[in-house]
Amino acid sequence: MSSSAVIQSLLGKWKDSSADAENLEAYLKAIGMPDEAVKAACQSEATTEWTVDGDAVTYSFESSFKPGSVRSITFQLGQPFEENTITGRSLQTTYTEEGGKLVKRQIGEPFNCTITTEIVEPGLIVETMVCDSNPPTSCKRMLRKQ
Repeated sequence: MSSSAVIQSLLGKWKDSSADAENLEAYLKAIGMPDEAVKAACQSEATTEWTVDGDAVTYSFESSFKPGSVRSITFQLGQPFEENTITGRSLQTTYTEEGGKLVKRQIGEPFNCTITTEIVEPGLIVETMVCDSNPPTSCKRMLRKQ
């Protein structure tokens, strides 16, 4: 299942800049990130990498505001797993492929989040992050292939 066209198109390293994000500060605050971390994240760049080993897909993330600190998540499409977020929340997370997009659903208290990853043109990903907090908050960030 992990050899899907969507996963294959994401393989490799991608880089973003907070300057390329829309509504990032509001989204990070809505998911409970401390103000100091929000400020640093809004001034940073990040590198993400997607790899596959059999049915296991790994998403790794490193931010310039915490150099050398890599956060990785390994999953199988359609298989729920427990995820502990950088804000300390424990969530039930599932990745699925829907309409040519990769969709990550995070279910947990006090709100749920959905992150949709889509290649909009060769070498460019748009991630749309939606938090059903009160009020609902969303963010978009763009990543370019390295």
